[in-house]
Amino acid sequence: MKKILIIDDEEKIRAAYRNVLAQEGFEVVEARDAAHGISEILRNQDINLVLLDIKMPGMNGGNVKDLVGRFDLPLKFIVSSVYCVDDQRRYVPGADDYFDKVQGVDVLIEKVKRVLGCLT
Repeated sequence: MKKILIIDDEEKIRAAYRNVLAQEGFEVVEARDAAHGISEILRNQDINLVLLDIKMPGMNGGNVKDLVGRFDLPLKFIVSSVYCVDDQRRYVPGADDYFDKVQGVDVLIEKVKRVLGCLT
């Protein structure tokens, strides 16, 4: 079972993603902010994918990806934000994919499965 970490400061977003990802058979871990997310990554080194919000209190998603990248962990990142995808690419370069939250959960699931190699 693939494990996904959702780092987002909005409880409604985390709950929606958690529910739909769990229904698809993924194990889900959540973090309410960047610092908690980094802690979860270091504590749960079996995480396969991080769904990463950009704008959060304290530290933004780009900082999270840069910091975690120093640990050379085999993580995939999908940036999940209300910013358009072009802006997401500028704010968090080098992610495995980008998701505009207005695209809907069906698009998110497709991107998650593709990034994790779960599409048949």
